[in-house]
Amino acid sequence: MSNPSAPLDYDCLVLSGGGANGAYGAGAAKALDAYRAHKEVTRPMCYIGTSAGALNAYMLAAKGPDELIRFWRTLSNKAILGSDKPANLPRLVGRLTVCGARRVPFSMYDNVALRRLIEENVDIADLQSPLIIAVTDYTSGGLRAFYHGDIIDRVVAEDAKAAERARRLKHLRRVGDTETLVNALLASSAIPVFFPPVEIQVVNAGVTEASAFVDGGVGNNTPTREAAYFSRYLEALGEGTVDTVFCVTQDPPRIFQHGMGPSGLLDIVKRTLDVFQYVHTAPIIDGWTRINREVEDHRQKIGEISEWLDTSPLLPKTRAELKARIENAFGGLGGRTARVTKPLVKIGPTSDLGDFLDFGPALSESRITAGYIDGLKALRATPDPSQPTETLIDDAELQHFLNKPIWPA
Repeated sequence: MSNPSAPLDYDCLVLSGGGANGAYGAGAAKALDAYRAHKEVTRPMCYIGTSAGALNAYMLAAKGPDELIRFWRTLSNKAILGSDKPANLPRLVGRLTVCGARRVPFSMYDNVALRRLIEENVDIADLQSPLIIAVTDYTSGGLRAFYHGDIIDRVVAEDAKAAERARRLKHLRRVGDTETLVNALLASSAIPVFFPPVEIQVVNAGVTEASAFVDGGVGNNTPTREAAYFSRYLEALGEGTVDTVFCVTQDPPRIFQHGMGPSGLLDIVKRTLDVFQYVHTAPIIDGWTRINREVEDHRQKIGEISEWLDTSPLLPKTRAELKARIENAFGGLGGRTARVTKPLVKIGPTSDLGDFLDFGPALSESRITAGYIDGLKALRATPDPSQPTETLIDDAELQHFLNKPIWPA
């Protein structure tokens, strides 16, 4: 598909779920924004998130890191959960009764307060950057994603040209209005057991689809896959390339020790979700590194064959034809859209972030600060691809950023 505009280089920011710990992602985003401004990086960003990370992704794509920090500093348990008090036995019995009478899936909380909060802060007209929201289809059990952005329209259209078995983006659905965007963000934040599934209806390829959706973290808590395919299709279309992928996670979970706290039903469920998401996240990050290595090894082998042909007694024309055939047949791993190697900068907590259902303002500020500091430390530890002997920032720059104020004026 032709595009009249010049190719653009992008960065991607992947933001994992984590409930109240999503405030950590706000701090990490502030660190990345300070770094990019300091380095005069003007590449647009594609934001990809799940659960609390999806809310972060929207705010960043629409309003920037300072507004995201303001958003987290105003949150409370009541604004999210609809109550200042934690779930207790009477509440659970009441919810069981209500959900049973309505014949809907049980949830410890309704989503009335959370929906109101999202509606007050979300408008599709405010989006300035590409956005991808990871969700899980509660009806079919498959992974899905909602998106907004012209560039993603084009990569989805390109993917649709492939045979059904070769398509990689058929799980993406376009968001065309604010109501659907609100529902997508609400669904991505619908942690099973804690919040109910969300019904969403969209038109896809002329067909109206309706399904119920829950938290993307159920099967895609750290949606790097979407970043990988965005990168592959962007290059295949000749529309640009992805320079760097930044990934913010909320793992690992706290180390549980006997006697460290309550072990009631709610605590066991929360602990299970913590471990479940961490177990899913680790291989996802490892897989990115593995694919980078496989692509580099494959290219090296193609290069070795090319060098061998250069020393062969074949005629120059024959050598050139053989090289072209080899490159065409084996030059790219991944089929129609070849896999690409991209640096992945992982930012994760170095200290305990606390209960993912505690949205207190003081805790949010602590998590924001931790995200900001850990984000800078990750940049200090990551090699600079353009200067292998250097890191993305040096000690002087690290100290400079640490001395900058985090809180918006």
